[in-house]
Amino acid sequence: MNQKKTAKQTEEETKNVPRDDKDPWDNPEEKTMAQGFNPLEEDKPADSLDKENTYRLALISEILEAPPIEWLIEDILFDRTFSILGGYTGYGKSLLALAIAQSIAEGSPLFGRYNVNRSGKVLIVDEENSHSDLKDRILRMGIKKELPIYFLSFQGIQLDEPESFDRLFETIIQLQPVLVIFDSLVRFHGKNENDASEMSRVMSHFREITNTGIGCLVLHHHNKGMGPLEIRTRGSSDIVGICDVEYALWKQGNDLNLSTVKTRRTHIESIKLSIESFQDDLKIRCLGTAEDEKAMIEMIVDDRLKEQPSGISEISDFLTNNGNRISDKKLRDLVSEMCEKGYLKVHTGAHRKQTFSSFSGEKLE
Repeated sequence: MNQKKTAKQTEEETKNVPRDDKDPWDNPEEKTMAQGFNPLEEDKPADSLDKENTYRLALISEILEAPPIEWLIEDILFDRTFSILGGYTGYGKSLLALAIAQSIAEGSPLFGRYNVNRSGKVLIVDEENSHSDLKDRILRMGIKKELPIYFLSFQGIQLDEPESFDRLFETIIQLQPVLVIFDSLVRFHGKNENDASEMSRVMSHFREITNTGIGCLVLHHHNKGMGPLEIRTRGSSDIVGICDVEYALWKQGNDLNLSTVKTRRTHIESIKLSIESFQDDLKIRCLGTAEDEKAMIEMIVDDRLKEQPSGISEISDFLTNNGNRISDKKLRDLVSEMCEKGYLKVHTGAHRKQTFSSFSGEKLE
């Protein structure tokens, strides 16, 4: 009858079994190595790593040496930044980009209002506008031919072709411009704009340029149709996902509005613009910011109510007749805010109808 072996018998039999391979677990050092950890490398300094087979490491001290986030054009465009300017075809993106280039090259305020903090060379990589069209704009905008604005025009530059991008990158590094403007994105690649992985590789080239301390402003088209600005940019979300700031140039009545859609930094105050085009003159004029417009309407409303207390509908009609159209909701919000600030007072009459008057004007009887 078989009996179970004792632990001592099993141990004695194991000792007598011949061993072909050395058991790494018998040696504490080899045991540690087998677990994937070498105590000799525990405190291996970063500068002793194999530089050919490892990524370059950066310490906090090196990160802190990076240039600060600053405005290139005050309250409009950040320096050393990758930005996208989106808008529908024919809305003035190229014209605005040329005005930006002129201001940076001259060192003069954009629209006579927004100061340039760092002037210098500007490179416009243009696969969209013919030389004849560029000449017409340059002459009518009064851009001096001595300004350091350079063009790469219709040279077949494709960011998704390594040799083409390398030549472009080397050209940019040698020129050392303050800003590079690309007009427009669709002309610089042969990829599917709706494919995230393909567009991610294309867009990474702009980041590569910006990482050298040279800003990029890329012009891009909006989808047809309306909708929130956040979804108007054509193509994959990776197109705007990699940039630092996304701007939108869109129509508001007869004028244009420039605003930020997405930003890793500060949102710019929405700016109202108009394009004035004559035979010998072409310019973009700044009509003010949203806050400027709001302040102007507040002043008009206050002046109106100093002389004639009115209800919301009467105020709205007065503004419309004077060329200051505003939605009922915005007008109600504005009047309510003026009441809270103490500029206006409200009176409730028959049928709970509200009438407003200015504190500095005549009182209602």
